Order: sequence, then C-alpha cells, then structure tokens
Amino acid sequence: MRLFRNAIRIYYNSVWNELWFMALVFLAASTPAFSQSPPPFQLIWGSGGSGDGQFFDPFGITLDASGLVYVVDYGNDRIQVFNSEGAFVRKWGTEGSLDGQFMSPGDAEFGPQGTIYVADIVNDHIQEFTSEGVFVRKWGHAGALPGEFSLPIGIAVDALGNVYVADYDNHRIQKFTGTGVFLDTWGVQGSNDGEFQNPIDIAVGPNGIVYVADTFNNRIQTFDSGGNLLTIWGSLGSGDGEFFLPNRIDFDADGDVYVADKENHRVQVFSAEGTFLTKWGTYGSGQGQFNSPVAIAVGEQGEVYVLERGAHRVQKFGAFPSAVPDPIPVPMLNLSPNPARGPVTMTFLTPVTSPITLDLFDVSGRRVRSFYSTLSSGSIEWDGTDAFGRAVAPGTYLCRLQAGAMMQVRQVFLVRGR
Repeated sequence: MRLFRNAIRIYYNSVWNELWFMALVFLAASTPAFSQSPPPFQLIWGSGGSGDGQFFDPFGITLDASGLVYVVDYGNDRIQVFNSEGAFVRKWGTEGSLDGQFMSPGDAEFGPQGTIYVADIVNDHIQEFTSEGVFVRKWGHAGALPGEFSLPIGIAVDALGNVYVADYDNHRIQKFTGTGVFLDTWGVQGSNDGEFQNPIDIAVGPNGIVYVADTFNNRIQTFDSGGNLLTIWGSLGSGDGEFFLPNRIDFDADGDVYVADKENHRVQVFSAEGTFLTKWGTYGSGQGQFNSPVAIAVGEQGEVYVLERGAHRVQKFGAFPSAVPDPIPVPMLNLSPNPARGPVTMTFLTPVTSPITLDLFDVSGRRVRSFYSTLSSGSIEWDGTDAFGRAVAPGTYLCRLQAGAMMQVRQVFLVRGR
C-alpha cells in the first residue's frame, strides 16, 4: 500500500516553537488533509470446528507465490490451504509426533525455493514441506542448547533461505540454514534492549531487517541478520503505536510493517523505521471488526488477510486506497542570497493569476514587512528594513508567500541589518 506521508516536516527547539507553529498553521490552511481510510472489506471465511474450512484456534497465515492462502490450524493440528476467495483447496497434518504430524503448529513461512517451514510448537521442532504438503525434513528437539527449542512459535525465512525461529520459552531467536544447520542465536529473558519476554513472531522485511514481536514486552525490536539491535518501538497501551500483546508481523510491497495487535483487536501499520502510519479494527464480529487477530498476510497487490483466533475465521481486505493525491499546484518561492549580508531577492512563481502577498515575520511572529504584486511570477527585493524604513536586527525571519488560497513559507537569515 502507498500510505500518504505528510511531506511537511517541522523541526523545532524551544526557541523556534512559536515560529514553526505559525508556519504549520499557514501551510495547513493551504494543504488538504488526507486521512488514511481502512482497506476495503472483501470477504470472510471460516468458523469454529474441525471440518474442511473450519478452524480451532488458528495461529498463523501465509501466502505462496501463486496467491494461495495457508492457514496454520493450531487446535486441529494441520495446515489448510485456500484460494484467494476462501475456497478450500487441500490440507495436511494430524495430531502426533511422526514426520508430517503436528502438536499445536504455530506458524508457517515459505522459503525462496518454494518449500514451506512450519513451527511445530509442542513437538519442539521445525518441519519443512513442499507446497503440496509432502514432508521434506525436520530438525530440533526440546532443550535450551543451540539448535534446541522450548516451544518454537514463530518462523521467518530471509532471501538467502536462512530460517529464523522465535524460541518462545527460551526467550531468544535462533538462526539456521534452510536445511536446519544451526548458525546463530541471540536474546535472553528480560525487558532491556535486545532482551525478550516470550517473543511470538519474527519476520524479515524486504530491507533484510529482522523484526521481532516481543509480545509480553509489548514492543517490536529490529535487528540486522547477525542479531545486532537496530531499533525498538512500542509500549503497553491502546494509543497509536502502542500494543497489547502484539502477535504476527508482515510487510507490503513498500516495506510498511503490519502488526496484529491481538488484545487491542486491531491491525496497526508502521513504516519500516517504526513510524506509526494507520490502524483499523475494533472488537466485534462484524465486517472489519476483530476478535483477537493473531496473524496477518499481505499479498503482492496489497490485499490483506487477517486471521482471528477468537472468531476462528479469516477476513480479507483489498489494498489500501491510494492516499497520495494528484500533485497539487503550489507556489514556488526562492530567497537569494541566503544567508544575506545585504538585500534579499524574493523570486516567486505561482500557478494562479491571483495577486500575491509576501509577508516577513520575525521570530516572535511579528510581521515586519509586506509586499504585494499583481503578477504571477517575478522578483521583489527586500532591503532589510521594516515598514517604517528602520533596519531590522540580524537573525532569522520567516517569509510567507500567499497566492489566493495557496501558501509557501521559507526562512531567510540576515547576517546583519541594513
């Protein structure tokens, strides 16, 4: 999805609060507000049960390259496969500990070769299958040594085919080759940077960054592929960017991060760096409402599948409507020289024929000089004096160009007055 990001970034400190706030007000008056609407609801499938197309505490969802939907049916110890319209295609798995059997499978992810890896929680191992469900291999057993697991619950695969496992009760991440050879591990129990409290999911973004849902610390931690901590965001709460037991993570084609915020009964979306972008969902059983969403999968066209553990169902949404507007004509304003030791030439170009006004303000917000023109383009010189011809003090001034309903704001620095 292409979420609208405000192009106006205002940096300020205590000295500039009033000045920058004034600039924001000016710009907001001429810039349309864009709110990110929820993605359009498309369909629901699933109900509680053990029949084909029914679920019992489903816990994971992923897509293959053709767009088929794979649901990890935790309570029924199986994987179910559907087409993009929710029609049942196939299934595999039964309760047990033999090859191809499961004891509470938790998550699944495809590797670059087209095989699917399943985190088999209670059996404490990882199983690999073809996309048709044919068993390939498995590795791991109960324990706390490298390569051992205590409830492996989340799984991710990077572009090189390396497999990352969220080792829930060992409070760590383990990394393997695609054939199960141990490579690395990081994390211990705790709430400090780089520590985990029962991490539930791990995902590798298009940027190669490793994202961990540090569930019981109610935050997301990101790492490079070697386990070096990069960023942390989130805390316990229900506000934007806060979590109440974040579960699974996925990404869209732009690298935006989708998080199933389970106990807040919503999905939150962030930039790759962790900036909050949007959210949708409230508790309920209606379309677009959620009951404990635990997993999410985003397709190549931006379609979004949300798996609800509490409602035993999948909801599908279309891609987010583009929130990026058509280019809006804006006036152009250039100030030269800047910084200035003498007169400042204010060059303007506007897309309308309305008369223009150029206003200059000092840091207190006081207007010190105004200029007018009936031309849509041209230049006006400011000699560094106020409306009474008095030289203004050296410092920073804000120049506002107004043309009809449109505005543009620039700073100019006077090294000395005139």
